[in-house]
Amino acid sequence: MEVLLASLWVALALYLVYETSVVYSYLSRLPFLNFITHILEYERERKDNWSLSYSLFMQLNHGGFLLDLLLCRYCLGFWLALAASWFCGLQYGAPIYFVSQLGYSGFRAIEKVLFKVGENSDE
Repeated sequence: MEVLLASLWVALALYLVYETSVVYSYLSRLPFLNFITHILEYERERKDNWSLSYSLFMQLNHGGFLLDLLLCRYCLGFWLALAASWFCGLQYGAPIYFVSQLGYSGFRAIEKVLFKVGENSDE
């Protein structure tokens, strides 16, 4: 049960990072970190290109090895699963990783179904 719960937490964290604007929202509240986050530069750039995502902006303008690791769903999922397995037992690292990736994909599928149903109900 602990493994399933840890996997769902990792899947939820991945979903929040990659499918919502939670990272940008919280980083924009910390102006003293602008030299790392480049939020002000992103906001100026976004005025010209409103569809530009924060992660794409960072990847194009300030890319690097660490940023590439954070922007990769599989890499970040691995490190989060490793951290979660620290509490459950390191032997559960691989199951936590695989179940969390399935959970993330499940969250995305549920979102697509819900938005599709919501779009059809307006007609």
